[in-house]
Amino acid sequence: MKDLPIAVICEDEGAETSDGWRNYGDELVDSIMEDDSALWTREDASILNDGLESTDYFLAVIIPNDFSQ
Repeated sequence: MKDLPIAVICEDEGAETSDGWRNYGDELVDSIMEDDSALWTREDASILNDGLESTDYFLAVIIPNDFSQ
């Protein structure tokens, strides 16, 4: 798995919580990026328009825009 290229895409818009404004999607991505079990790369959602076939990634992890809600 260490050589498996995986795109990480965060579309989360954040939300108001009891702790103030938070973006749990960004926090999750930060945590993922610290893990060295794969070749994680943070990407913009625009790579999905081209499809994974035309990129260098095997798969994509997508955090939806309402994740923090």
